[in-house]
Amino acid sequence: MKVLKAWLQLDKQVEGKGNPNDWTLTAEVVDNDKAPKVKNLGGQGELTEVWSEIEYKLNETGPGGYSPSDWVCLPAKEDMVPSNYDEALNVKDKITLRTDAKVVCTIVNTRDLGSLTITKSFNPKTSGYDKAFDIGYKCQDEAQGTVSLKAGESETITGIPTGTECQVTEVKPNDPPAGWSFSDPVYDPADGKVKVTEKNQTVSVTVTNEILKPGIKIVKTASATQVNPGQTVTYTYTVTNPGDTPLTDVKVTDDRCAPVVYKSGDTDGDTKLQPTETWIYTCSQSISVATTNVGTVTGKDKNGTTVTAQDTFTVAVVSPVVNKKVCPITVTLVKPKPKKVGNRVLVKKIKTKKSSCKILKPVVLCRPLARLPLVRRPSVTRRSPRAARSGSRPAATTKSRSR
Repeated sequence: MKVLKAWLQLDKQVEGKGNPNDWTLTAEVVDNDKAPKVKNLGGQGELTEVWSEIEYKLNETGPGGYSPSDWVCLPAKEDMVPSNYDEALNVKDKITLRTDAKVVCTIVNTRDLGSLTITKSFNPKTSGYDKAFDIGYKCQDEAQGTVSLKAGESETITGIPTGTECQVTEVKPNDPPAGWSFSDPVYDPADGKVKVTEKNQTVSVTVTNEILKPGIKIVKTASATQVNPGQTVTYTYTVTNPGDTPLTDVKVTDDRCAPVVYKSGDTDGDTKLQPTETWIYTCSQSISVATTNVGTVTGKDKNGTTVTAQDTFTVAVVSPVVNKKVCPITVTLVKPKPKKVGNRVLVKKIKTKKSSCKILKPVVLCRPLARLPLVRRPSVTRRSPRAARSGSRPAATTKSRSR
């Protein structure tokens, strides 16, 4: 049996990035192992002798993410007998070569493309923040860049080859309004990574930022507003969260009293001061002088922002107690003894003796020692002996007591 011959060459072309030699091209006769085959890498094709007047099936194998075109089989430049074939040399992936024909079959691969959509989610609450957020993306070696999006905006990046993984990132803004703080961005999907797996597929990443307004408050009271020296005072610190986010690492200190001890309030037991909770702390101390204490509380929100608050309380101390006395006096009279000095008669001063004192309050009132007036002796009339004997009344002579 005479075998008729022809020549066949297989070539590969790739649109976009891609190496033709990543594909293997084949042409073979189905169900005929004796017929010669053609097999070569996509970029290394050459005219190879095959049988004519028999159907060959064309095929390729290679990486995914590409869409192949139909095979296109055209006469080779080396073909010396152009009249031996018609214009239509193949039907899709099948070809029958005429005798002595020289044919080149080419298949073109186009990269399958998808797209990436980035969406910004942000609730400014009452902060008034309306600036755009800068969000970066990198899709392996195919595409990378930055988009600026405000709350609710989105942008689509096209031309992402299938099989490409994209990473979306955002740097947390560093310019929150006063009293507010930004949380780290949250991605959906969780790690901000997506992969285009199908032609014309659009993958999406949503970046969400939360803005927080942390707050903390402390109210300090005492068990008494006025005490005696040395008396113990118990201070109570009531801590609340007027903000919109839980606080951790809550600490209460006092500049004059320690230790400040937590008593109650963490109703859910999560060690976080919730906006709905009231935590109670106490501290006791003995004071001897009027004291003004400053209670300080600090806490942190989940962004690490520290908030603090203070409150003061003054406890007065009553002045030291003074024993006040009223001293009643008992006066003892002594019979005066006259004493003649020259032509004067004197009487000694009255002696006095204090009695015991009775303790009274609130003042000291001590009566002065009683002092009696001097007592004058009555005038004495002396008679001369002669007059006494005679019974006559001579003129009296009076001696008065002088001091």
